[in-house]
Amino acid sequence: MAENQEGKFYYGWYVVVVAFVLLAFVGAPGISMSGLPVVSIVKDFNVSVTNVMLMGALSMMGAMVGTLFAGKVFMRFGLRKTVSCGLILSGTFWMIISTVKNFKFMIVLAFLAGVIGTFTTTLPASIVINNWFGPKLRGKAMGITMIGLSAGAVVLSPIVANIITSATWRGAYRLYGILAWVMIPFVLLTFYDTPAAKSIKRQGDVPGEKAAEKAAGVDPAGMTAGEALHTPIFWTLVVALFIINGLGAAWNGNGPTFLTTIGYTPVKASFLVSLCSLAAIIAKVLYGIYNDINGSRKTFNLFLMPVIAASICLILSPKMPALAYAAAILYGLSFPNATVGSPLITGELFGPKNYSILVGYTQFVASLGSAIFPMIVSSIYGATGDYVYSWVSVLVLSLLALVLINLTYVAKKNYISKKSTI
Repeated sequence: MAENQEGKFYYGWYVVVVAFVLLAFVGAPGISMSGLPVVSIVKDFNVSVTNVMLMGALSMMGAMVGTLFAGKVFMRFGLRKTVSCGLILSGTFWMIISTVKNFKFMIVLAFLAGVIGTFTTTLPASIVINNWFGPKLRGKAMGITMIGLSAGAVVLSPIVANIITSATWRGAYRLYGILAWVMIPFVLLTFYDTPAAKSIKRQGDVPGEKAAEKAAGVDPAGMTAGEALHTPIFWTLVVALFIINGLGAAWNGNGPTFLTTIGYTPVKASFLVSLCSLAAIIAKVLYGIYNDINGSRKTFNLFLMPVIAASICLILSPKMPALAYAAAILYGLSFPNATVGSPLITGELFGPKNYSILVGYTQFVASLGSAIFPMIVSSIYGATGDYVYSWVSVLVLSLLALVLINLTYVAKKNYISKKSTI
């Protein structure tokens, strides 16, 4: 798996393992498994499902707020200290929330927990992988790491479901707190900011590139956050990522409901959701491999093709319901653009100089897309009474995202050309 360095197993793969488990144990409960405790919370507090969804929305808002300043915190205090402190706070908040008797107070804590979650899940995982692996290995490492979110849901979901049955949602939240605390020593042992901090040469670099000369993450090449914000490269990219992340969320939020409107039972609809998740797990590995060979632009373009095809299948599926199976698989194949591709393309376009800050900004925009698009798609359905119009809008937006990704690289080429003449 790893290239040997002086006959030794590359330490970076230990970092991958810990990042994978971090996303499985800490990321999955708050992201992939967020719906499991809903019914239990509704019964306990005697509130509506909408109120519980509001709690989830505020938690997401907290995470979005956190992404705006998390990168600067990582740069100042380092990954090991920051993520470890985040895990201490995260575990503590899970424990505190599990004892709350007032639902309004729980909503406030959910927002704060969302802010803290920024420092313990996908953002630090993408930063540490970007720092430890060069372009020839980064995609594989990122793809394997991001599978943790899905793998954690697969392993923990039945365990959590049993805990909720016997000890309500409070028991599940206490488990989440314990899992956060368990990860602290592993993060302290492995999450060094760069290989140089361990006196190790980074693997996966292309010989002769400036990034290879500085052994990961401390290379002065690339743009500062301030420089990036003043280029059309950044703004074209964030619009594209806003759309791309929203497309996946549109299916996650509306797919099961749509399937029931064309005759699928809830059981069959849930099977298609599982099929989509399985396709996404496989696609993340393939995405990383392809990205390491061909770069982020070609990989993004390739993995946008499935969502375009999925949209067409969904448009036709009311008359040909069997096409929904193909749509579910195709949607799953497109998901890595959001989870794996977003941090990779940010690093490729802007370099490592202020990567932790810039990937925080792009993750904020991506989260915003994930929050808004399901509502847009459901609103179109509510206004027209037909999901076909919703999927037509998804098709148009996916084609727009394809154009924008390529325009981003055109803007980068123009930026380099202009800078070289100064």
